[in-house]
Amino acid sequence: MIDVHTHILPGMDDGSKSVTESIEMLKELKRQGVNEVVLSSHYYAEKETPESFFARREKAYSELKAAIENEEDMPKLRLGAEICYYVGVSILENKRKFCIEGTSLFLLELPLWRKLDRGIIEEVKRLSMKQEVIVLLAHVDRYIDFNSASIFEELAEAGVLIQLNTGFIEKHNKRIIKKINKKGWPHFL
Repeated sequence: MIDVHTHILPGMDDGSKSVTESIEMLKELKRQGVNEVVLSSHYYAEKETPESFFARREKAYSELKAAIENEEDMPKLRLGAEICYYVGVSILENKRKFCIEGTSLFLLELPLWRKLDRGIIEEVKRLSMKQEVIVLLAHVDRYIDFNSASIFEELAEAGVLIQLNTGFIEKHNKRIIKKINKKGWPHFL
């Protein structure tokens, strides 16, 4: 099993605060059957440049790799990022450097603070249709309305993939889960 959405790199974002905490998180994931972990720290374009993000990520990754060198039975680590949507994300340079290592999956978080309007939808479709990356929308369960899921159907038709948090399934009834599965979602859980 691969966990494609974690905040385990120490000191990068609202996830792990230390190498020790990161190691404990990795051990718990391994205990749960996870063999690979994507280290998908948040990237906020309004807070830093891609270069500073990559430098910080590399430093945190190097620290974590050195710390787990002597640990037994740890999950394989892959670098990635969770890009917070911003106007202009579709023309971001070096998109591939943000993708999940070894893939062209571009983990994108839609804005939780603003309604999904036509401008956001069109920009995500442009990002997807350029075929440089495959857009994977992070935790869609935080902003989807299953009574008007046409926005996500439109995005899925444009090649956008959907990730739901496992907690969503625990909280909702079987009727909603069946409705989602009929649409072929989620692509990632």
